[in-house]
Amino acid sequence: MNAAGPIGQGHRLAGRPALATAALFAAGIALFRVVPDWPWVWIGLAAMLIIAGAMARRAALSSLAIIAALLLAGASSAQIEAFHFSRSHIGLFTTADSRLASIELEITGLPRATPANGGRQSARQIVRAQVVRLKTWTGWQPADGEVVLSYLQASPVLAAGQRVTVTGMLQRPAPPDNPGEFDWQAYYRRQRVVAEMRVARASDLHIVDSRSASWISGAREKARAWIGKGFLPRWEVDRELLVALVVGDRGPAMQGVEDDCNATGASHLLASSGLRVGILAGCIYLICQLIRLRPRLTLSMVTSGVVLLGCAMNPTSQALRPIIACGAFGIGLYMRRSIDAVQILGMAAALLLAVKPMELYSPGFQLTFVVVLGLLVLARPAFNAIDQRLRNPDLDVLQQFGRLTRAQRAMRLIKRRILELAVAGAVAWIVSLPLICYHFEQINPWAVPVDLILLPVTIVALACGFLKLILTAIVPGAAPIWAAIAELPLWILRHGVSLATKLPGADIPVTPPPIWWIVLFYVLLIALCIVWLMPHRPARRAFRLSFGGAWAMSLALPALVGFSSSRPASGQLKITVLAVGAGQCIAVEPPDGKIVFFDAGSNSLSDPLRSCIGPFLRSEGRGSADDLFISHGDYDHIDAAEGLLNRYSLHDFYASPFLQRHSAESKTCQHLLATLDRAHHLPHLLKAGDRMDLDGLSIQVLWPPADCAMNSNNSGVVLRLTFAGRSVLLPADIQAPPEAALIEHPELLHSDILIAPHHGSSESTTAAFVAAVDPKLIISSDARRLTNKQHAFETMIDHRKLLRTGAEGAVTLQIDRNGTISTTPFHSGEKSLLKQ
Repeated sequence: MNAAGPIGQGHRLAGRPALATAALFAAGIALFRVVPDWPWVWIGLAAMLIIAGAMARRAALSSLAIIAALLLAGASSAQIEAFHFSRSHIGLFTTADSRLASIELEITGLPRATPANGGRQSARQIVRAQVVRLKTWTGWQPADGEVVLSYLQASPVLAAGQRVTVTGMLQRPAPPDNPGEFDWQAYYRRQRVVAEMRVARASDLHIVDSRSASWISGAREKARAWIGKGFLPRWEVDRELLVALVVGDRGPAMQGVEDDCNATGASHLLASSGLRVGILAGCIYLICQLIRLRPRLTLSMVTSGVVLLGCAMNPTSQALRPIIACGAFGIGLYMRRSIDAVQILGMAAALLLAVKPMELYSPGFQLTFVVVLGLLVLARPAFNAIDQRLRNPDLDVLQQFGRLTRAQRAMRLIKRRILELAVAGAVAWIVSLPLICYHFEQINPWAVPVDLILLPVTIVALACGFLKLILTAIVPGAAPIWAAIAELPLWILRHGVSLATKLPGADIPVTPPPIWWIVLFYVLLIALCIVWLMPHRPARRAFRLSFGGAWAMSLALPALVGFSSSRPASGQLKITVLAVGAGQCIAVEPPDGKIVFFDAGSNSLSDPLRSCIGPFLRSEGRGSADDLFISHGDYDHIDAAEGLLNRYSLHDFYASPFLQRHSAESKTCQHLLATLDRAHHLPHLLKAGDRMDLDGLSIQVLWPPADCAMNSNNSGVVLRLTFAGRSVLLPADIQAPPEAALIEHPELLHSDILIAPHHGSSESTTAAFVAAVDPKLIISSDARRLTNKQHAFETMIDHRKLLRTGAEGAVTLQIDRNGTISTTPFHSGEKSLLKQ
């Protein structure tokens, strides 16, 4: 009997009612915004159509009725999930603006702890919680719904099952503020979470009841504890990597590993629930074989172990799909029924969509089912076609007569398995390509060879992880031994992914393709599948080649169209003031194609590089940055500078000559200077009077003077950018003394655009300084909640137009060769021309 190998048997799509049901239900969900919001009417109509279809005498009429019923059922379920909430739902008490509230909550999820960052960002715990009661003007009232609780303290430690009362700021999850930024509002909205509660002080959180968590939550906590037990402190990254591999939780210590996996297209090695299920089933099967259990008992043990793994994992669609599939597979074998993998996949999709219709829009759901379906349908025929061309007929003859040596048999088996893995990786890469481009804005050309190399290491690491979980539960005292054994493959995996990021072109940023292109891609792919399975007749070869050529053209579209990005048109200057809250980060893109950053930091964001700057670079189609100007060494201006230097290959670094002197006031500044020293990357020091040119963009340094003895803010670098006769002034965080000195030379200050000094805060010299600059537009980088000095600033600018990033999101300026200035706030997306 010929083994199926890692890619399984080939499958046809015809005659798969479960798959057709899932597809039609998904199509109905996709139409939920098109049809009127009458879900109960559609449910009743769907029920009537099902009855009519069952009574119809003609098969065609019956099929049409069932198809219409499934479409209506999908649309109605999505409308209920998206739009319909109870009258006491917490979402009805929230707005986009935060407001003070007191709520009683029951913690339902496992808290995710984030450590303190740089001494300025406090430690925090983030957890999902169910609302029990809400305090109103008439007292405590029952309420329902889920919230995201952000507790900005490390203690007391939150745990699943606790009931707490909290007082803090209640608001809706915020939409993205910058190009490319992850949309947390839409992410939570798909899960019916429309409220976020921020609690800053320990005195505002009180644990009312520490009742035991549910057995599922208890199982999750136990599994994580057993996996992490026994690791030395210096192995913290490997401990969190093992937890991520086994149960899917990702801690803050492995952010670097996660970034490397994302950059190489190997993130599925951390998120592949199917691989987890397969390795766990293999480990349990091996143990059962060693103790000589009967086959049916072994099957029961394997199925039970997989179900328990599902309880220990977070209930996401990509986690539940293999659990449902394996459970159905085990039940089928136990009952001695035939197994159809495509049917099981369709059943899993239909069940998940019936419970959570909005999961259809989740990238994880889409990738999970598209990739698995592609592997089931395409991998085996593709392997057979390639294997026939690579086979040695002489060795085939020797194998038929049993004359192959052991070495030859082993070599043939190894080559076959490697080819199977390569074909499976290539098929998965191709079928997922449009979704990867659309959701993650990247292409990873090295993904298949990297997978081939790292997959065996990942399998060994997973096997060690499951064995450690089982053995630690049995012999807890030997946990350090099991941890030491598991650490080696984890170390190899971690460093292997890191080395893969050094490959040229490992991560190519692209702009998301349009929906019509994705639809065209899959239509052509389905057509190719149909043509591929047609009989090999000479008359149909031309038909075959035409579809194959069209499909190949669709594969080439990313290279022809997708690499075009939102970079400025030829001959334009583009400036983007990113919305980083209380901080500043300005991206300048001169006509020569470079991208230069002016400051990179935030007091509001815990990791501005990963949450804001990195996604912005990707949205611009860039995998690197060129230069970085640092105005001064305050945390809210340099927080992300070290990360930019390490990850994005900065060429030149410009700073104030007084940065070293003021570094004693900032540990983050000290770390940045130490990193520059280790990299032998000496900064260029800027002082008043310096000039430089970047393809028509003139940069003039106005401040500080060579002998400045002021504090860090007032020793910051002030720059005036000039292009096509237009100018932009960047005064950093200067306050009254530098402003008074600069006012004495108004001819140097006059600019069309002013980036508000010190985040739009008022000083005694503000009115005179703004009058000297005489800008047509002022842009301020600030948080949503303004200080009194920021409110006062608005009264001192003589009714000039002011855009604050806290309210408008990122603000983009474009200046063309003719000097025309256009502005585009991110939230509104409305482009307007600045009056001459």
